[in-house]
Amino acid sequence: MSQAKRGNIKFFTSWRGVAALAAFFIHNGYSDELCALGWSSMMFFFVMSGFLMMMHHDADDLRRRGLKNFWSRKLGKIYLIHWAALALLLLLMLWHRGNVGDWRALVPNVLLVHCYIPVREVFISYNGVTWFLSGIVLCYVCYPLLLRYTGSASRWCVIAVTAVVYAVVAYKADARQGVYLYVFPPLRLVEFMLGMEAYKLYERLRGHDLWSKPVTGVVADAAIVLGYGLLLWYGWRGGCPENYQYSLLWWPYMTAVVVTAACLSGHEGPLGRLATSMPLMRLGEMSLEVFLFHGPIAVIVAYFVIPPVNKLGGGFFDPYLLDLPVLAWVYLLPVLAGSWYVHKNFTKRIDARLKQVFG
Repeated sequence: MSQAKRGNIKFFTSWRGVAALAAFFIHNGYSDELCALGWSSMMFFFVMSGFLMMMHHDADDLRRRGLKNFWSRKLGKIYLIHWAALALLLLLMLWHRGNVGDWRALVPNVLLVHCYIPVREVFISYNGVTWFLSGIVLCYVCYPLLLRYTGSASRWCVIAVTAVVYAVVAYKADARQGVYLYVFPPLRLVEFMLGMEAYKLYERLRGHDLWSKPVTGVVADAAIVLGYGLLLWYGWRGGCPENYQYSLLWWPYMTAVVVTAACLSGHEGPLGRLATSMPLMRLGEMSLEVFLFHGPIAVIVAYFVIPPVNKLGGGFFDPYLLDLPVLAWVYLLPVLAGSWYVHKNFTKRIDARLKQVFG
């Protein structure tokens, strides 16, 4: 693997860790402060996924690997870890409530097709963060077809038409409809296509002497921070409809960040070097586990750890039991420890086995 590819993987891996932590804190009462970071991180992930897919799985690789092997390895890992997290959650529900909820929502969840059903009790149910997996499954299924049967012009046409349609639909949508637009897999697929086109742009720009100059990394850091701050300010002051902040507002910015980060690989500024530091890398490597298991692990802590500790400690947690932002810091260490354990003893073994079988 080339140095540039290793650098890109380091940067994008660390960003996944930041996104996973943002999701954790959002789901524990910090939504007002971190919601924009969460929205934009998810969009960044889909753009980044399209970019990395183009980098590592070109047409020659897919022909050599075969579609069956490609889909089996990519989707197998997603479904197996999803089923493990869902099984843990169902066991906790059965233990605590005596039932596993509504089967009409459970079956689509198991298959990761729940986000095609525009009913909130279905598309945000059980392990609610799996809306993200529903979108990434569609991206992985469609990628070989997009690569084989569409070119850049066709993909840009789809992106442009989707932007116009989304702008019209989202402008008139209420808050409930806006949430569904956020989790709707075909919209995430368009962001994935943006990542594919970002890779095409990167191929044209990489290798230029400008990227190796020390000042370029510093300027890029400042531009990324300034651009992010301006977009936050623009959204918060009501400069655009709230629903645009879920997607459309961030498309150009996230695409530019992915291309810039890739071109600067090995020549990053201070922000880029921080983003590729070892702690963030380690966090990023288990980001999927943090994302999928933080809910079930928080349930374990809330219902099976805090009560006995409360009794031993004379009600230590009583003042905080309704204060999620405070409890988030109680949950954080078990979530990180549990996610590390799952990553080491489950995900890595699954990945190694799938690689051995499907290449």
